[in-house]
Amino acid sequence: MEKKLTSVGIITMHKSDNYGAVLQSYALVKAIEKVGAKAEIINYIPERFKTSVQFFYVHPRRYNSTLKKYIIMAASLPIRALIYYRYNTFLKEYLPVGKNVYYSEEDLETKIPKYDVYMSGSDQVWNPEFEGRIDSAFFLKFAPDTVRKVAYASSFGKGSLSDIEAAEVKKLLSRYDYISVREKSGKEIITNLGLDAEYLLDPTFLLDGNEWRTFSNKRLVKEKYVLVYQLNPNPKLLEIANRIAKEHNLKVVKFSRDVVKKAGVDINMAFQRPEYFVSMIANADYIVTDSFHGTAFSINLHKKFTVVMPPKYSDRLNSILTKLELESRLADEMYDIEPDYTAVEQILKAERKKSIMFLEKCISGDKE
Repeated sequence: MEKKLTSVGIITMHKSDNYGAVLQSYALVKAIEKVGAKAEIINYIPERFKTSVQFFYVHPRRYNSTLKKYIIMAASLPIRALIYYRYNTFLKEYLPVGKNVYYSEEDLETKIPKYDVYMSGSDQVWNPEFEGRIDSAFFLKFAPDTVRKVAYASSFGKGSLSDIEAAEVKKLLSRYDYISVREKSGKEIITNLGLDAEYLLDPTFLLDGNEWRTFSNKRLVKEKYVLVYQLNPNPKLLEIANRIAKEHNLKVVKFSRDVVKKAGVDINMAFQRPEYFVSMIANADYIVTDSFHGTAFSINLHKKFTVVMPPKYSDRLNSILTKLELESRLADEMYDIEPDYTAVEQILKAERKKSIMFLEKCISGDKE
């Protein structure tokens, strides 16, 4: 009789229209399958990821009258529909998402999805600023006491918690059997709560560069190019990219949500599928980014890259650059120096092994 595979239910931000969020979901599923278990994404869709919000929400800062709000909403609707289509097509093709949909913590507690192991992570599932509160679903509050609860490379997205947040988080995390975090600052937060946590790799690193190249499998721009992947307004990224492009006769390609091509950009690639994000990094001659996953994929695919720190949530970038001894990539004058990927791969190999061993341990229930 064939042995039944251990079932692992993952709660993460799979419905986010963000490349890193969906790609880390995909990578974690693949890593769990590699250790001989069966993974499924729990289809939890909090308010900010609901279809109605993704199609119609307009931030109050963007309008000063109801009329302007509706004009912005109508003008952006075709673009939002395209984004929704491309991300949801990816989810259907690549992620094993559970059939039952849960829109609130109460939904999960009323009709608890059944798995052998419950897992939260990765990415910023524990960042209270997204909902303006602690979302207990991402802390597995709904999971039964008798079933294993695991955090894989979960992130707070910031370096500290308020006293009120810390008290609530400690209560929720005390129910976990195994905890790991993605940032050194996250480990410090949990240690200060009197709990133990391992400091592990983002799931995208659990697949190596060759696996990601096979996954992306398509060159989208024929010319040689420097890629700009930017999440925050900052002219410095394009300034660096244009300097590199001029010196090496490269095109400047921006992978973005810009409807109109900006000055200094040769090719604007907007609203693309997540696998195209990987392809654009894999085939770039150089990357300039302020994104954690833009950085992570640049490293995993052995690219020349420069990081410009964002104004918020920079702990995650500091953590990965420090862990892999790549702090020099923060200095834009270093852009023409090849990173020492022989040394990086030695560290990555050890960290990957440590991360996989953690998954094996928590899925089997081995406390050693």
